[in-house]
Amino acid sequence: MINRSCSIPITTLQLSPFLLVTGDTVVAKLTATNEVGESAESAQGGSALIPTDSTVPDPPTSLTRATTTSQTSLTFTWTAPANNGGQPLIDYAVYWDQGTGSFVELETSITATSYTKSTGIGSGSTYQFKVQARNTVGFSGDSATLEIVAASAPDSPAAPTTASSDDTNVVIDWTAPATNGDDITGYIILI
Repeated sequence: MINRSCSIPITTLQLSPFLLVTGDTVVAKLTATNEVGESAESAQGGSALIPTDSTVPDPPTSLTRATTTSQTSLTFTWTAPANNGGQPLIDYAVYWDQGTGSFVELETSITATSYTKSTGIGSGSTYQFKVQARNTVGFSGDSATLEIVAASAPDSPAAPTTASSDDTNVVIDWTAPATNGDDITGYIILI
């Protein structure tokens, strides 16, 4: 006789139509088929348990805007959770809020700890992101929210002029450069 086996991910057994939860016993029946037809069902067998010592992972941490973010492309990174729930991490899901006050799923099955969104981005618009980690038990809760403005560093100012001076001050004038999507919050004057 030849022994056969089949491996079914626990996450599959936790979905419809099975809906098994932690601690449930997994039992199965089999039929065999060939060109002539299908056998009768086997007797019920098996007694594996959906693991009780594993949990969902903690949420990812340290969401950080990447320096490659621009007016048309948003990139951010995160750190994998220290507590993986007792099971290896499978992937991540990214959610975003486009300024509506409501988060929607953006993408799942992300295996890296970074993400780039480069479609549907408006220069100067503010977007919020959060991430969930997944192991064989399920998805973590939400990470902290990261807010990103679709912008890049401002252009360089044109050369300043020292327009005038009096007994106490020198006046330096310049033209504000392009903001590239985010308001300029200050200038550094080098003398």
